[in-house]
Amino acid sequence: PAPLTSEPTDPPRPWHSKGAPMADTTQELLQRIEALERRLNTPPPPASPGSSFAYVPASTGDSFFLLCSGLMVFFMQCGFGMLESGSVTSRSTQAILLKNLLDACISGLLWWMVGHAVAFDGGNGFIGGEVGFSPSSFFTAGYRNADDPGYSYLLWWFQWTF
Repeated sequence: PAPLTSEPTDPPRPWHSKGAPMADTTQELLQRIEALERRLNTPPPPASPGSSFAYVPASTGDSFFLLCSGLMVFFMQCGFGMLESGSVTSRSTQAILLKNLLDACISGLLWWMVGHAVAFDGGNGFIGGEVGFSPSSFFTAGYRNADDPGYSYLLWWFQWTF
């Protein structure tokens, strides 16, 4: 056993400090919060050309939200398939599941070809496209030249899932 001494020992560090000392006062906590806010509000440096991070959107929080929300909505297709399969006889289950698969595939192709362009391209307030509008969104042709093509494709995905 270790000898007993009268010297004070450091209290055990909490598990969440990871070696950093905890702030003793409210003022120190406020300073740390302000430093964190400055760090979060500082834009990241631009990606170098040809790097694998060239398509990471500037607002990754928005991108993460769109991706997760789109995945949840898309996986509702599986739930609808299970619901419909349970509502029919067992010999019709395969037909129902094939119908749901084809529904997702065909709607994705149509949304890619014309749907997104008609809904979001152009300046018409009622519907995206107008007579004589540029076909920049047909087949997502204009997305490769966008400032942030990753976010554009992600927005396309999110809109398609609905």
